Amino acid sequence: MNAWSLLAQSENILWYILPLAVGISLVYSASRYEEKDSILRRAMRLFFQITIFMFVVFSVLWVLSYRL
Repeated sequence: MNAWSLLAQSENILWYILPLAVGISLVYSASRYEEKDSILRRAMRLFFQITIFMFVVFSVLWVLSYRL
């Protein structure tokens, strides 16, 4: 099986990552801060951190499974 076809098959599942990251970052930030501006600013920063971390992990796993 081609690595690109594997990526295309899992493409629909990967779209669930974005709302999950938004929900996690908003809930975590709301439990830490009280001001609305602080919550949104921290949630946006945490969302990007979560997304970048998941992209890096996905990329490493994809590279490691390239010739399997």
